[in-house]
Amino acid sequence: MVVRVRVKLTLTRGKSVGAAREAVCVANAGYESLKPEMMIPDRLAEVLGLLPELPEGARSKIYRTAAGPIRICFVDECIEAKVVAEDRMSELVKCGIAISELEDEVLLSDKLISAFGIAIEDAGEGLWRFRDEPPSKLRRSYPPELW
Repeated sequence: MVVRVRVKLTLTRGKSVGAAREAVCVANAGYESLKPEMMIPDRLAEVLGLLPELPEGARSKIYRTAAGPIRICFVDECIEAKVVAEDRMSELVKCGIAISELEDEVLLSDKLISAFGIAIEDAGEGLWRFRDEPPSKLRRSYPPELW
């Protein structure tokens, strides 16, 4: 099991400003970033209107992986996001995105997990809470949403 949370994403840059979508996202503390960032599959980028035409200022880089070379496109601070739980929401966080042609789930970086105030309590069982909640207030992960 892994910790997955539901996040509402709203586009703040590009031709489809205001486009919104909820997505189940993996809280991946191993995804390190300098600022709050999420990696989204290219299919979600298309739904949000970020592809095929990336917003001005987007950049791309080719990475070598075990599966072969992959191109990742980066767009700084183009999404406003908040965790949507059954009984409350997190603060709204402005974040950047990395668009992957291979990834099939949305991944939250370490800095974005922190900005949302998420405390992973038991990764193996998929249990989490908001940091300002008592340790007894455990929340369960959502099932995966594959793109």
